Amino acid sequence: MAKSQRHPAPTFRDPATIRDIGTEAVTQFLSNNGQRQVSAVERNFVTELMARVEAFVTDPGEITIEANLPETGIVVEPETYNTEPQALIAALALEARATPLSRTRILANDELSALTDPSALDADRLLVLGRALLDGNGVPQTPALVPDLLERLVDDPGAGAEASALIAAALQDRDPAAAYPYALAAAAGGIRKAVSLMDQLENQISTPEVLSAQADTLADLGAPTNVLDAVGDSDDPRRLRALALAHFTGSGATRSYAQAYYFALLAEAAGDIGATALKQEIEGRFSARGDAVTAAWDAQSAALQARALKDWIDGGLADRYLTP
Repeated sequence: MAKSQRHPAPTFRDPATIRDIGTEAVTQFLSNNGQRQVSAVERNFVTELMARVEAFVTDPGEITIEANLPETGIVVEPETYNTEPQALIAALALEARATPLSRTRILANDELSALTDPSALDADRLLVLGRALLDGNGVPQTPALVPDLLERLVDDPGAGAEASALIAAALQDRDPAAAYPYALAAAAGGIRKAVSLMDQLENQISTPEVLSAQADTLADLGAPTNVLDAVGDSDDPRRLRALALAHFTGSGATRSYAQAYYFALLAEAAGDIGATALKQEIEGRFSARGDAVTAAWDAQSAALQARALKDWIDGGLADRYLTP
């Protein structure tokens, strides 16, 4: 019978030697013993990882491997991790670090001074602090402080939309009715994530509250509500439908179901073939929601129809959109 003898693992005193041997071994593994091409991303990760190993041998501490993913996440197909798990290094954008990334984001005390004196930070730094408080990045999570901290930025042309989005997110759970106008302003200012937030908030507050907040926000932001102001010299009815759709979705304009309905009525009269379906979709939002909602929408839609007809006549839109 053959005898087996266990030999102690060799000890390397030179950290650089450990780094070089580790680099070769990991690269060999990633290449399936030379049967697979190792990508530049994978090589960079191995170099980064072995640098951390070398530093660890010299001065023991931590080695952290973290994925660097977008907020929306990613989709990894089963074939990737079943047949070629090495590809996950690139898919997950892995990083090797001495300490977790979260520890590098801890806010210094001077940055927290804005909690007692908001004027101590400019708009950009206030937004950074607001995001940190909202998400708990580098500071204990304290969303309740965000509205008061960022309120002075709401009317700022450069920072107002982002500040409104953060305030809306901070208020979402404890006061959705108060959060909704901020979400409207944020979406109108181009913050994409605010559109989905509006949808969520509309499921938490009543329809009359939604319509009232939309009307108030539209007036506050000063968006053009008259058809002639909105379309200028255009004689393309698709422009009317585009305005209706923008107000309906809240992307590119302040979400206002009333304003969307107004422009949809005009687009339909101007001969736009897609306007009727949009008008019906708007009307459908207020059906089967109870007598109070139906009554409120019936009154508002009647006023909108009268307004659309008046503007159609007074603006001479029949002559503009009539095709000879």
